[in-house]
Order: sequence, then C-alpha cells, then structure tokens
Amino acid sequence: MLRLFRLLWSTLGDYYYEIIPFTALNLMWLAALFGLPLIGGAIVRAFPVPPAILAFIASLICIPPALAGLFSAARTFADGYSIGPRDFFRGFRRYFWRSWQLALADLLAGALVLANLYFYLKLPGAAKLIAILWLYVVVFWFALQPYLFGLLVYQNDKRLRTTARNAALLVLANIGPSLALLLLAAIFVFLSIGLGLPFLAFTSIVCAIWFTRALDHLLVKYPGARRVDPTEPEHGVSQRTAPRGGYGARGPR
Repeated sequence: MLRLFRLLWSTLGDYYYEIIPFTALNLMWLAALFGLPLIGGAIVRAFPVPPAILAFIASLICIPPALAGLFSAARTFADGYSIGPRDFFRGFRRYFWRSWQLALADLLAGALVLANLYFYLKLPGAAKLIAILWLYVVVFWFALQPYLFGLLVYQNDKRLRTTARNAALLVLANIGPSLALLLLAAIFVFLSIGLGLPFLAFTSIVCAIWFTRALDHLLVKYPGARRVDPTEPEHGVSQRTAPRGGYGARGPR
C-alpha cells in the first residue's frame, strides 16, 4: 500500500508541473461524462421527439471513448512524454469501438453480479449465506476497474476477451495490491468529491495516470508483457525534459 501511495503522491506532484494540460484533459473527460448527457437531457425535455432522443443517446455514446482517450493520454505520460488534448482525441478515435465493447461487457457483468447479490440477500434462512460468495465476486469486479482501460491501451492484443482475462488474472495474482489500490482510490475520489472544486479539476486524470503507473508496477514481474503494436501511428509527442515524480523522460520514440 505504501508503494501505491507513493505513486499517487508522485502523480499529484506531476500535476503541479503539468497543471494546464492535466486540467484541460480532466475537463474534457468531465464534459463527456456530465456535460454532453446534461445537454442531451435538456434537449429531450424541451423537445420530446425522436430527433431529440437521438441527440441524448448520441451524447451518451461519447463516454466510453472519452475514458479510453483519458487512459491513452495517461499511458503516453507514464511512458515519459508530454501530453495534451490531442492525445485525448487520438485515444478517443482509436479506441472508440473497442472501448464501447469493453464498457458494455463490463456494465453487463457488473449488473449480473449485483443482481445475484441482491437476489440471494432476499432469500430466507441459510440460503442467504450464498450472498457472501457473491459479495466476494462484487469486490472482485470492483478490483478489476482500475486495470481494464489501462490494459486496453497497454496491450497489443486489443480483443475484449484478452483484456478481460488479463485483468482478472492480474487481480488474482496480485489480490493484496489490487484491493489496496481499490481502497485508496475510493478514499481519494470520496475526498475529492467531498472537497469539490478545484479538486474535481484534476481527480480523473490523476487517477488515470496513477492506475497506469500501478499497472506498470505490477507488470514488472511479467517480462515481455507489452509488445510493440506495429499499427500504432507515430504521435510526434515531445519528451519531458526533466524527471517528474520519479518518471523521467525516456529515449526518443
């Protein structure tokens, strides 16, 4: 847990040096998460006709690709390069369909797990003990969340099955660190929401970079876990000129 806290602390230090691009990326994610659906919802309430409903649905479509764009920018930063809005849009475009596949499968799995937990909690007598097993499954599902989109960006094999399998194996092989990361992330997000702005101006991008670095830390024990994707375009990103929070600039891309 101490190592994870240090990674969080170093990421917060990076925010001090990169406050403008980090804040811009965070606000772009918040706009996709809250702004576009709110605008779409307002249109539906004002004009309850099929085109307005389609506008609301279109606003929701942006959320999974925006999350992929956030983690794509976080990966670029963790690899030692400066980031900005173009990294967000590049990830948004590149992982648009993959992110939706992953998000739908993840939400469906979460809904099924929570439904089973609720069902067994309602049963009388000793049958309610089965709910304890489903409670473990619920915790396991939550422990997967910090790794899913990070692995989608990290891996060469972008298939849904590979991403879900690797995330599950990573949690099972590192159950202690995964639960510690989940606990620290919950505390950090809770404090950020409770304190409000300006903390909400950096929470999401800080979490994305923190989760990406935690993923790197766990994957150190698996040599060859990451392969170069020959289809990935050269970004033309610039190196950071000085180490920040223990993550200095790497060699030229």
